[in-house]
Amino acid sequence: MLITRRVTNEKELEKIFRERYRIFVERDKDAPIELYPNGIMKDKCDDDAIHIACYDSLNASLLGFLSVVLKLEDKIKLPIEEQHDLFIEIGTAEIMRLIIIENKNIKLKGHILNGLLKEIGNVVREYNLKRLFLVTTKEAYNIYVKIGFRQIGPYRLYKNISNECPMSFSFPYYPNTILKLPFESFDDYLNNQKAKRRWDIKNKQKIFSEQGCSIEVIQNSKINEEDFSILYELYANTEKDNFETINYQHYCDCDKFQSFKYLTDDFIWIIAKLNGKIIGFALLVHDESKLTLKHVGLDYSVNRQTYSYFNLFYRAIKFGIDNHYRYIICGSTTYGLKVSLGCELIDRTAYISIDKSKSEDVSDLYNLTLGGNL
Repeated sequence: MLITRRVTNEKELEKIFRERYRIFVERDKDAPIELYPNGIMKDKCDDDAIHIACYDSLNASLLGFLSVVLKLEDKIKLPIEEQHDLFIEIGTAEIMRLIIIENKNIKLKGHILNGLLKEIGNVVREYNLKRLFLVTTKEAYNIYVKIGFRQIGPYRLYKNISNECPMSFSFPYYPNTILKLPFESFDDYLNNQKAKRRWDIKNKQKIFSEQGCSIEVIQNSKINEEDFSILYELYANTEKDNFETINYQHYCDCDKFQSFKYLTDDFIWIIAKLNGKIIGFALLVHDESKLTLKHVGLDYSVNRQTYSYFNLFYRAIKFGIDNHYRYIICGSTTYGLKVSLGCELIDRTAYISIDKSKSEDVSDLYNLTLGGNL
């Protein structure tokens, strides 16, 4: 049985640093011997690094290890930054000195690597890291590519001994969802669904109607002043009920939410009502040939029995088809529902890469705020 854990004990750390020396300095000759005269391969960054090791639970023998150097402040310089002349943002980390000690059991080596990667995952979540970095030789390059790293710079000699390239791993952001609309009508859209899904949509529409519900599509300029307060409450309900979802824009009070009334009729409200009372909305944004589903708000006291959330989507789809939009960007929540309605998941990753060697002025980036739409 394998045990993977973080190492803080001085004697255990010394054993790791001596094993590093044996492999990196003596065996592979990837580091100059004169830097480590005492046979211990320990660098200055190791004092603050997180050291992770994998052990055999039966005899406590060391099977593999690595170190993670965190960059949580601007003043911290990762070794990869100096070696490859990179500018790396805070909220990242460098993986260093990954070793799986010689073992003929290929399957066991895979388990050791998997255990080390899982603990890196725990570090990523604990410190909310955005990217991981490392440097590698050509011999180990393909292993890191399979894990998901990509090369971000040319090979350079480390201390005139080891030829290494920088690599990074960016964590995929929540995927977006897009529904393409190559349909002549909503009936045409339904006919393109499987029979079970088609019946489910029609049944939810029937229940919605039988409950006394209706839907209106209203241009932004036609929304009544007093209705904005109701819409804000529904929006706040949804934000509170889905606190783990990622949203670029939060409205902390009704006054800020009412700023929508100053916008153009490119903003379109789909309003669900129960016996004349507003119980839900979906806000669509027109942009040439596409629609973006910007916000949704729901009255959760009646949402389940009326299927108002589903029916807001159905009406948004119908609106898009009737007005000849090519597709709807549906956002990064409720993936199950959206995929069932025909949406595709669109992976996305975001990061800033700066080539320090070009002497670019990056001072403005410290005050940069990034955003977008869901």
